[in-house]
Amino acid sequence: MPSPSCSLTPEEQWRRNQQANKAYRQRGPVQPGAEAAATPIAARLELVLKRVDYQDLRDLESVSAALRAAGMAPQYGPREKSGRDVGRSGVILAFEVSDGSSYACVVGEVTRPQGHSVQVVGGIADGGCLPAV
Repeated sequence: MPSPSCSLTPEEQWRRNQQANKAYRQRGPVQPGAEAAATPIAARLELVLKRVDYQDLRDLESVSAALRAAGMAPQYGPREKSGRDVGRSGVILAFEVSDGSSYACVVGEVTRPQGHSVQVVGGIADGGCLPAV
């Protein structure tokens, strides 16, 4: 028996392939327990990035030094934002936080010249908290 994709036109197959290629970046939902576990980390990160932003030190070295001084070691980054990261240039980092049964991501950014942001979000479909570089 032929597979269902055999009956697709080349254009339909191309469209499906493109959707599948983009799906790995989609974020899942944040479970309440993981969100509760992530909230204190998000609050600490907000203070660190606010200080860096206020001092106009939005480069990778300054963000890294501020995180070390605060005793914070993200699992992802910090790194310069790349072409796969949506938005402005700057530094991006993330912490993966688990409540034992699910996980959430605390994603922080310091962008030039706009400032900083911290969000608690779901993980990316292919795993982790930030897109691969």
